[in-house]
Amino acid sequence: MVVLRNDRTAKSGARSTVAGGAECEIGIMSTELRMREIGRRGVANGNPGLIVAERGGELVGMAIVVLGEHFFSPALAATVQLLYVHPKARGGAAAVKLLRGLRRWAIRNKARDLHVNVTTAIRADRTDRFLRRMGFRQTGGNYVLEGIQ
Repeated sequence: MVVLRNDRTAKSGARSTVAGGAECEIGIMSTELRMREIGRRGVANGNPGLIVAERGGELVGMAIVVLGEHFFSPALAATVQLLYVHPKARGGAAAVKLLRGLRRWAIRNKARDLHVNVTTAIRADRTDRFLRRMGFRQTGGNYVLEGIQ
C-alpha cells in the first residue's frame, strides 16, 4: 500500500534518497543539502510543498510543488517542479496518489490551476497518456538548449 506524507510529516532523511535516484536517472545534479533546503522552506511556510509516497516504510516517490501568481493575472497557480516515482514503483499506485495529493495541496492553497511540466524525455509517451487519464490536457511543450555553459 502506498502512503502519502506531506512536507510537514515526511522523514527528512528519506528525502534525499529518492532525489538521489532522480538525479541518477535524469542527470541533473542535486545535492542532499539542496533537497534539505527545499524541505526546510516547505516546512517553514508550506511553499514549496513536498509530498512523498512510501510503500512499506520505503520512499518510492516524491513531488515538489510551488504556488505563485500567473504571469498575466493575480490568480494563483500550483506548478509541479518535480514528480518522480522510483522505477521499481512505476505502474503502481504511487504516481496516481502523488497527483491526487498534489491536487489536494493546490485546492487547499486556493490555486486556480495545477500545472505539471514534463521536462525529461523519460518515457514521455507514457507520461502523456498517464496525465491525460488523470484529467490534464496539454497546453504547450518543453524545449531545452543544453550545455550552454
